[in-house]
Amino acid sequence: MTTPEQIEQRRAKHRKYMAEYRARNPEKQKQWLKTYRTKNRNTINEKHREYIICHADEVRISKRNYRKTHRAEINKYNLSWKLTTNGIASTRLSRLRYQSKRKIRSLSGRQLHAMIEKFVPHNLPLDLRHEIVSETAISLLTGECLIKNIQAKTKQALQAHHRMFSKFGPVSLDAARFDDGASTLHDTVSVGLWD
Repeated sequence: MTTPEQIEQRRAKHRKYMAEYRARNPEKQKQWLKTYRTKNRNTINEKHREYIICHADEVRISKRNYRKTHRAEINKYNLSWKLTTNGIASTRLSRLRYQSKRKIRSLSGRQLHAMIEKFVPHNLPLDLRHEIVSETAISLLTGECLIKNIQAKTKQALQAHHRMFSKFGPVSLDAARFDDGASTLHDTVSVGLWD
C-alpha cells in the first residue's frame, strides 16, 4: 500500500526526469508541443479566454507595461510589416476605407440616397429600390463597401433579393394560386391570347 508521501515523491521524481528529458531533447519537445497544440487547439483557446476574462486587469496592466518597455521593437516590427506587400495593401485599403467613410459622413441622408439610387435600375418596383438603397447605404456606413464599389454592391444586393424572392421562369396555368384553395391561374384568365 502506497502512502500519499510516496505518491508525491514519485511525482516529484517524474517531474525532475521530464525536465531533464526536455533539456536533453529540445527538438523532440518542440515537435511534441506543436502536435499537442494542433490537437487541443479548442481547449487551449477556451482556457486562454477564461484566463483573460478572469484576470482582465492583470492582462491589461502587463500589456501596457510591455508596450512601454518594448516600444522601439514594436515600432520596428510595425514598420517592417507595413513595408511588406500585405502591409502596403492593407494600409492602402484602410486608408481608402477611412476616406470613403469620411466622405459618406459628410453627406446628408438625401445626398447619400441620391448617390446610391443612380446605380439602381429604375424599372424595379419602388419598395425594392428603397430596400437595395438602404442595404447599400448600411454597407457604406459600416465600411464594408467603398464609394467606388457602389455599383457592384447594388448589383449584389439585387442578386441577393432575386435569390431570396425568385418569381422568375415559366409558371403553369394549372398551378394553384393559393396554398389553401383549389383555384388555378387558368381560372383568372378572362381573355384568351388568340381571341
